[in-house]
Amino acid sequence: ALDCEMVGTGLGGVKSLLGQVSVINEHLNVVYTSYCRPMETVTDYRTQWSGLTEAHLRDAPSFEEVQNKVMELFGGSDGDGGDSNNMPRRIMTGHGLENDLDVLRMTHPKELLRDTATWKPILRPPHFKKPQKLRKLVKIHSNFTIQRTSADGKIGHDPSEDARGSMVLYLKFRSRWEQDIANRGATRANIAPSRYHTSSRK
Repeated sequence: ALDCEMVGTGLGGVKSLLGQVSVINEHLNVVYTSYCRPMETVTDYRTQWSGLTEAHLRDAPSFEEVQNKVMELFGGSDGDGGDSNNMPRRIMTGHGLENDLDVLRMTHPKELLRDTATWKPILRPPHFKKPQKLRKLVKIHSNFTIQRTSADGKIGHDPSEDARGSMVLYLKFRSRWEQDIANRGATRANIAPSRYHTSSRK
């Protein structure tokens, strides 16, 4: 499972850049986590949501180094269509993977994406057509809490914790999810946006 925290660049900090990434395996262990030194000037660290500050990213690994490591773990390809040493590609679980892949400038086969923000059976009606917050889904289906609210009312985000939440959901529904894909195909089962399999950089 994969989760990213993002910082902003440009006017108003509206364009997202990778600030931190974590990868969790099916045993719920962290196999990789790293801050990332942005390639562009950060204008908004989004600290209230990301927990990141300038100090976290100042001496962090380069974007290319972080991207290559994630590609190595998942056997993905970069936005230019380059493969990661022809490694076997693995299932990628996450919540709102479109956003994570975008800031990583990666693509991944839609048939290997398991996005907890888009798979209908874990979303509660009448909200099938809109993503639900990971925090809510994990609480409903697994009865534990992530992104705890602090005394001052702020909700903390830890990419390792969020990735673990996505993985817990996937593992709980894995048999049904995989059967759904086998029966209906990845596109219909995952409601995969076309952006997932673009090969151009953003």
